[in-house]
Order: sequence, then structure tokens, then C-alpha cells
Amino acid sequence: MASSSSVGSWSNIRSRRQALRATCFCEDPVGKWTSWRPTNPGRRFIGCPNFRDEEKDCKYFAWVDPPLPNN
Repeated sequence: MASSSSVGSWSNIRSRRQALRATCFCEDPVGKWTSWRPTNPGRRFIGCPNFRDEEKDCKYFAWVDPPLPNN
């Protein structure tokens, strides 16, 4: 039993690492940032490094951290 749960944990870690090394829809390596907006202060995310480039219009985005609890 213990080995199956550790295997599951390992695959989750590996999947998360692969997601963090992903490329965006532009096929560029994603960037890692931290949100400092009032709704998500300190919450980390990954996204397209070209998010401000209107011509590329990629919009790739994914949260790294879980949602913050409601206050």
C-alpha cells in the first residue's frame, strides 16, 4: 500500500514539474511570475512571455499555487 501511494505522489510531482517546464501556444518557454493583485497576492503562475504582444495573442496561463482561501 505504501508503495502505491508514493508512486502516486511521485507521478503528481513529475506532472507538476513537466507543467512548469511547458511551452505556451507560441511554442516559447513559459515564464514564471507572482501575482500581487489584491485578489491573488503572492500567488504564483506561469504564462506566455508574449502576453503583452497583441500580434501573438497567445493568452497561455496557468496557476501554480492553489486558490487562496476566501476571507
